[in-house]
Amino acid sequence: MYTMYITARMRYAILWRMKPTPRDLPFALNRNLRVPLATQLAENLRNAILSGYYKAGDILPSYKQLARDLGVSLRIPREAMADLVARNMVAPRPRIGCEVLPARTKAWKGRIHVIAPGDTFVTYFAATLFEHFRQIMTGEGWLVDLLSFSRNEHGKSDFSMLDDALSRACDFALLIYPTAATIRHLERRKIRYICFASDVGKRRNDPAISFKAAMDGVIRLIHRKKVRKVTLIEYRPFPEIHRCLAKAGIPFASFEVRQMTGVGYLERISRRGYELTRKFLLSRKRPGSDLVFFTDDFIARGGMCAILEAGLKVPEDLGVITFSNRGNMPFFPLKLTKVEANPFDLAHMIVDEILRRIAGLPPREITLPVQFVQGDSFRP
Repeated sequence: MYTMYITARMRYAILWRMKPTPRDLPFALNRNLRVPLATQLAENLRNAILSGYYKAGDILPSYKQLARDLGVSLRIPREAMADLVARNMVAPRPRIGCEVLPARTKAWKGRIHVIAPGDTFVTYFAATLFEHFRQIMTGEGWLVDLLSFSRNEHGKSDFSMLDDALSRACDFALLIYPTAATIRHLERRKIRYICFASDVGKRRNDPAISFKAAMDGVIRLIHRKKVRKVTLIEYRPFPEIHRCLAKAGIPFASFEVRQMTGVGYLERISRRGYELTRKFLLSRKRPGSDLVFFTDDFIARGGMCAILEAGLKVPEDLGVITFSNRGNMPFFPLKLTKVEANPFDLAHMIVDEILRRIAGLPPREITLPVQFVQGDSFRP
């Protein structure tokens, strides 16, 4: 009995020494992405292992620790860890935790940074673009890091959280909605990059969205219907839409929803779209607009509720056109006439261009045309 007692004490002492020392997680989960939290956690842990943050022999944080630090249920870390076990990257050790196994996979070709303001990925387009880009690049053998920085109410950027990640070797960077300060910060560090939707305007050979083809279809329909005035209700104004209407000699008025961030952001945008559309409809003493053009899909969700509530017949009393992103179509009793962007196609185009530039080939123009889709809410 005495010998067994000593053996048990020694065994538990060894187990205690093998317990992991708590460390800060090198990532956070993004609830705005259309990606399951368990999948995000598995990918983040996988990247942390492959980048060397967790080394062979390390014990990963426990399910309870991960659930507590990330604010999720225990089911999320259990599913994520099961994925890593299936990939033969970690092995469960009873009463200890999950141990990182020696690398058995091929080395990454390199590292790509995706950099954006912290509030960017609440938008469907940016979140979809990033996730599809990450999937393609990972499949091609590249390690993709998502890096963000904060901005205060005056628009000033804080790069303190970004700088540590930028100190690691990086082959290329994709900047989404970058500010002029972001671009200068990358250039000082001599990191190669391309921008999408920069606040300082399109730079040469940066990917862009073109509304020309879609607006040609819209304008032809407007002329055919002899529309007297177009009302734009929008969140982020698209200057190209304004220019196309003005060049065609079509009168229009623009009602802009103030930009929002934070928890419940998308719901508040839809609510504000409803309120602004309702206010516009109630102010019409006589029909002064034959067409309402929602240039944001979430504003359209709220705005079309206001149109239905007002008892207007579409398209008899009022024509409706919406902007939408592929996979995020607003619901309406009629098939909507729309202009549609495809973030999945843009992700493929950006991947091809980045790989070309890494290979030393000359840059090419990248333009994603927005498509015009004829529906029943505004028809000939």
